[in-house]
Amino acid sequence: MEMNIRSNAVDTHKQTFKINITEKYKEYLLTELNQYICETILCETTNVKEYMSSLGNFKIYFEESCIYYDGNTDCFIIEYVIDGDFYKQETFEYEIKGKDVVFSCIDYSFKKGD
Repeated sequence: MEMNIRSNAVDTHKQTFKINITEKYKEYLLTELNQYICETILCETTNVKEYMSSLGNFKIYFEESCIYYDGNTDCFIIEYVIDGDFYKQETFEYEIKGKDVVFSCIDYSFKKGD
């Protein structure tokens, strides 16, 4: 009985340190997008929505996953593709604060296109 309790405690401890598989992709894609917007668009003076809409099919990739702008919702969407299979999609609102862009996840789906 005592061994089972210890085993469960060790398993719980190990799971605490697991990183969500999407965090690496999210960090890279949002960092690259932030850098692109701040260097190219000059966020202080240019309308981000207008500029991103004018680019058409603009996407930033990290491995198979990508982030793109959705002009209908004025949001950015990350599509996570892991080992060739669609995993999850997250929708991010953005706000310009000084010389940076702040992203907030407002929705997610495990079905492509939702």
